[in-house]
Amino acid sequence: MHAPPYDEETVTALVTAATAAPSLHNAQPWQFCWRSATRTVELRADLRRAMPRTDPDHRALHLGCGAALFNLRVAAAHLGLDIQSRLLPDPSDPYLLAAVRIGGLGPPDREASTLFPAIERRHTSRQPFADRPVPADVQQALRDAAAREGAQLLFPGAWHLEALLDHVRDAEGRDALDPERLEDLRRWTHRGAQATDGIPDHALGPRPRSGRCPQVRFEEEQVEGPATAALLRAAAQADVLVLGSRGLSGFTGFLVGSVALGVVARAARPVVLVPAGGTGADGYETAGPQGSGRRDVVLGLDLADPCDEVIEFAFEAARDRGSRLRAVHAWQSPVPFGFGPGEIGLIEAPWRADEWRDFMAAVLQTWRDKYPGVEVVETLTEGRPAAPLIHAASGASLLVVGRRIAQGPAPARTGPVAHAVIQHAGCPVAVVPHE
Repeated sequence: MHAPPYDEETVTALVTAATAAPSLHNAQPWQFCWRSATRTVELRADLRRAMPRTDPDHRALHLGCGAALFNLRVAAAHLGLDIQSRLLPDPSDPYLLAAVRIGGLGPPDREASTLFPAIERRHTSRQPFADRPVPADVQQALRDAAAREGAQLLFPGAWHLEALLDHVRDAEGRDALDPERLEDLRRWTHRGAQATDGIPDHALGPRPRSGRCPQVRFEEEQVEGPATAALLRAAAQADVLVLGSRGLSGFTGFLVGSVALGVVARAARPVVLVPAGGTGADGYETAGPQGSGRRDVVLGLDLADPCDEVIEFAFEAARDRGSRLRAVHAWQSPVPFGFGPGEIGLIEAPWRADEWRDFMAAVLQTWRDKYPGVEVVETLTEGRPAAPLIHAASGASLLVVGRRIAQGPAPARTGPVAHAVIQHAGCPVAVVPHE
């Protein structure tokens, strides 16, 4: 059969599918070269993208390039092309991993062709997985697919999983003792949102509550002097300051000590207070959107002064967790002797509630448009705000409230609502300062 000419569009389509393959830290350690004279695509290892500390023997590099080669084969089958692949075709050039000669139109590989839609859908998930076994028929189908590629797929048992986790923990410990071993992580993680390789921050996934997070670099520092002053200096250089209850107070329970309250009242950055033994700190439990297994992020919304910094912090937290956002506002009836700040008017309570509800929807609409992936639930109640916020926080992964920055000579203070939820909320509390 006469082989048709291959234009740039066809070859580009094949290589585009190939480069959608997974690789360690999404480093994409491959190079493709099109030899038009022989109608051959060459796949080479790109050692500039190798990881000498994480992958010194290039095992992961070969796995990633193998996945890219498989994608190319699937794309060729989708286009109805007949190909012949040779692995390591030149013994003198070990980094020429494969040569794929594209023939004419041949009998389509229907089985491979059916996999083509999965190339675009496939992505690496670092989110928690459901703790349930893979069905036996699915396991067998995966074993059969591996066998057709000349490989053997094994499903580890409980003892094997524990042994593997022990090795992971040992490796993390060695990495912590040798900072140079983390150079590959620093190079390929925490990339910007627009990066086309590596792992951006939003794709790293959450840290398990009782587990470890090897993608995050931790540094310890011991300082002299008052704890409050040291923490405020650290907060001034950070985006967020996180405080735990252990060691900050002689009292049991949540952060009730003078250190934590002093930091919250004076910090110029958001402060997140995490209670010892609190629930929902990781955001992955039973509440939240139906079927998601994620707990809500609760926003204490002051409609008399809806602050952008506070609202944005809550929406960002809900988006990063994949959680629902519950906005809570408590309105109070005006006193008979005039109007207070933010009060709508002396009308019947149901009408006042309707007006507050409309106002709340209008305030949140801008943020719904900015964060279309965040589900928002509005809760409106009459009375003081602390009690409904504490109630909502009992099933939440995070409660977000604001704190007005004191102006002039006025002393710094936490504020009654923030103080109450810090003392009594059953989940982490983020206190966001604002003008």
